[in-house]
Amino acid sequence: RVSFVPQHKLGRPLRTMRIAGLFVPLVTAGVAVQDAVLSALEDMAANAVVKGRRAKPAAQPKPGRAVKSLIAGSGDRTAVQAPVEQVQEYKNSKLAVDSTLSKEETVKAASPVTTDAWKSGIHGLVGSASSRFVASPDVGSAISWIQKEMSAAGLSVRLQDFHIDARGTQVTATNVIGTCKGSDSHDRFVVLGAHYDSIPAEGPAPGADDNGSGVTSVLLAAKSLCSMKLKLNVEFVAFSGEELGLHGSTAYVSQMTPDQRHKFQGAIILDEVGLTRTPKSPEVIFETKGEMPPQMGLIDTLAESAKAVEPDVGFVVNYHGWGSDHMPFLERAMPAVLLIEKDNLFSAEEYGHSPRDRIENLDFHYGAQLARIATATIARMATPRDEISLA
Repeated sequence: RVSFVPQHKLGRPLRTMRIAGLFVPLVTAGVAVQDAVLSALEDMAANAVVKGRRAKPAAQPKPGRAVKSLIAGSGDRTAVQAPVEQVQEYKNSKLAVDSTLSKEETVKAASPVTTDAWKSGIHGLVGSASSRFVASPDVGSAISWIQKEMSAAGLSVRLQDFHIDARGTQVTATNVIGTCKGSDSHDRFVVLGAHYDSIPAEGPAPGADDNGSGVTSVLLAAKSLCSMKLKLNVEFVAFSGEELGLHGSTAYVSQMTPDQRHKFQGAIILDEVGLTRTPKSPEVIFETKGEMPPQMGLIDTLAESAKAVEPDVGFVVNYHGWGSDHMPFLERAMPAVLLIEKDNLFSAEEYGHSPRDRIENLDFHYGAQLARIATATIARMATPRDEISLA
């Protein structure tokens, strides 16, 4: 997930508060507000009350928290309305894409995404650069590695540059975009994306779960799907600048022409999809914002795909999305859904945005399971039976 951290504090361990075992992400518009609120909340933390129970701050603040935490008080103690991960059971809205693929063909589309392939992919990406921070001297090596993997998958690859302020320095960041052409004469397209940048800003930033796991899954999906006969085009996007405020995905949607936005049919975003504490009963979250038909259609398509290719993986839905690359799409009324591991807040607290976000924390089988769900979903989205648009 994105880090809403003042630029002068990048790379510094973040202070963490725990209330009744719940971490609440603080997302505000301004750096000054963040700092002021955090300071005030720390002062009153010992007396904060949640649902009538006295809560204490964590005895030993842990570094690497992906987002600042808000002490959710009662009454006027709640200084800021902050998003909370609100999950609920999935309910079928019967709006899934009517794909020409049978269940067996859907399973076949995802079958090349094996555990061994996922393990090899995550090792390759993390090993391509010691840090993928936007201003790291090594980030170019990671970009070249992703570009090479996309080309090997048969994609037509282009680089999309944009400017970003990183610790007070203007740098050029780069999205890597690979396109797989379908047969649609109108050039309609769907998107599968994940951010590749990592933090902290200084020193090693392996970013294995956040978000090497997502990029690995996108690249494996590309290798599988480009060997199929698809109707719609598919754009596989590795975004940069997510950790400093969703800059890469914002640049991607902002640079679309009106005609391209009209042809856009939906996006699936992957962020933190490699860690589970319950491998015998794995779960994933399908996250969007709002319950409008276009988003519901993507959720239903994800659900159908998951049941087809990974029936043992449970899923829940969050209609109150925040803090990842699905948001710039949704803010422009472009349907998008985020796939994110059920244990993403645990991952953020224990390892996030620190040198401790390493490969050995990941479950390769689980990563491959979620990658297969994403692959199957894009396969179905790119093979619609009719001309009905999700967007």
